[in-house]
Amino acid sequence: MPKVMANRKKEKRLSHRRLTELLEYNPDTGVFLWRDTSRSKRPERVAGRIRDDGYREIRIDGEMYRAGRLAWFYVHGEWPKGVIDHIDGNRLNDKINNLRDVSMKKNIRNMSQIRNGKRVGVSFCKTTGKWRARIRVNEQFIHLGYFPTYELACMAREVAERRFGFVGHRHENL
Repeated sequence: MPKVMANRKKEKRLSHRRLTELLEYNPDTGVFLWRDTSRSKRPERVAGRIRDDGYREIRIDGEMYRAGRLAWFYVHGEWPKGVIDHIDGNRLNDKINNLRDVSMKKNIRNMSQIRNGKRVGVSFCKTTGKWRARIRVNEQFIHLGYFPTYELACMAREVAERRFGFVGHRHENL
């Protein structure tokens, strides 16, 4: 079963009432605290742990949930339809005003445009001795040109990113 479908089934099992019964969420800080319940051995302690990938997750009734998805559910009373995007890029900033429900495609566009110290979509072409810029849109590569310097190729890539909605992604309405 695909992971997304398994997550959706798991989410259906957790009611909003159960969530608010066990946890207190502060939308201004993004922090979840355990409530003082008869079964809780950790009242008023920060809930969850930080995973290796930088997201906070919280175990509820034997199931693990990402804190951002729980925050959305806690405040809005319904699970996000897509994926939760952290607007500022900080995976631990689960303040409600830093979270938005976006499609997987839009969230992928929000990923860092720098990998291994180089801008994605810019590479050196040995045959021409120039820097090549390109961008992938709707599964198609668009050639942006060859440039004498890395900086000029990066500028062309940045212009294309803005044109196709990739740049400023942390500030644009998706």
